[in-house]
Amino acid sequence: MSASSLASRFGPGRLEPLVPDASTRSFFRQFLAQGQTRIVMSDPAGGVAALDRLVAAHALLSSIDVPVPRLYERDDSVAAVVFEDFGDRLLADVLPSLDLAARTAAYIEAARIAARIASRGTAALADS
Repeated sequence: MSASSLASRFGPGRLEPLVPDASTRSFFRQFLAQGQTRIVMSDPAGGVAALDRLVAAHALLSSIDVPVPRLYERDDSVAAVVFEDFGDRLLADVLPSLDLAARTAAYIEAARIAARIASRGTAALADS
């Protein structure tokens, strides 16, 4: 899906493509007039089924208190969703700039999140 098609669907704001991942999805950062940004993800190859899986994973992670970006919009007709923009910084890029205490705290929090996914996420999947 082209940036111009997505921009016309998801309202005013310039869309800039982001570096693609190893999937068929396309990602864009949308710059809104008020200065905010959001992420538009399009997956025309995956279609509605891919959006269903993505939204289900989002709901599962949200339900077990894993930090996930807010889901603002979904449009099945263009196989796209709009998420809160968490920014471009990766933990792996930030860690070297942190002092030992902050780096340790970041690793501890990451481990807590991973444990929450493993324990509560697995239980939630079993209950569904």
